[in-house]
Amino acid sequence: MGAPFAAQLDAIVKARRDFFETGYEDHHSIDPAVFRSWHRCVSTDKLASQRVEFQPVLNGDVADLVMRNSLLLKASRTPISELERAVAGAGYVVLLTDAVGHAATVRGRVDAYDRTFRSAFRQGVDLSEACVGTTAMSCAIHEGRPVRVFGAEHYFEDNRRFFCAAAPISDLRGGIVGAIDVTRGEAQPDFGALSLVTRCALAIEHQLLLSVPADIILKLTWQVDAGDPSTNLLLALDEDGRITAANGVTRRFLGDDPTESHFSFR
Repeated sequence: MGAPFAAQLDAIVKARRDFFETGYEDHHSIDPAVFRSWHRCVSTDKLASQRVEFQPVLNGDVADLVMRNSLLLKASRTPISELERAVAGAGYVVLLTDAVGHAATVRGRVDAYDRTFRSAFRQGVDLSEACVGTTAMSCAIHEGRPVRVFGAEHYFEDNRRFFCAAAPISDLRGGIVGAIDVTRGEAQPDFGALSLVTRCALAIEHQLLLSVPADIILKLTWQVDAGDPSTNLLLALDEDGRITAANGVTRRFLGDDPTESHFSFR
């Protein structure tokens, strides 16, 4: 572990202590999204020292989860496989959650970790903030943006072993339908993880839009031969030129709801 990263972890530990002892929020050391998550956890009378229990999963619950998220699971298949390959040598487990925080897909070498880690990373497990406290995926879902959570930034002390990065996945109307996360149980510097999950989330949103029935899919790209199609602006139009759906890149670029607009084909 490099000296700069060790110093960052020390600053996080100090910022955590300051928050719980005095209420002071050091936004230089900890993302404000983490503090907001801590406040939500405190408001539900959760103690940071209490034990985290990962609930058992019933087969019927998993079947319902898969059925409810069938479009998301289908759209994420290829992007998740690509992300899994990209992080294979770094000890990360890849996790796709639904909008609530239930584990919809788990990929990677979960068996390389201990029993506690394995009990957390199973399809169907409730990994929502209400159940397991502050995590990167819960922060990403609440904030609507990519978030990284290191060690002591997790609300529960039991989870301080985890280092995770997550990005939210938007549906075609701008709502959050889930999050893509990478997590590992060791403290090593890896600042590229946030970029990887962000690109994966964009790729999933791209696939979601391509699955929409539409008369025309309008693509706006910065370069004709762009290597990453997930960065393209995509609009689905009906036969009258009305925009029926747009990917997240388009929404962020335009700043307004694109479905309020239309194109004329005359």
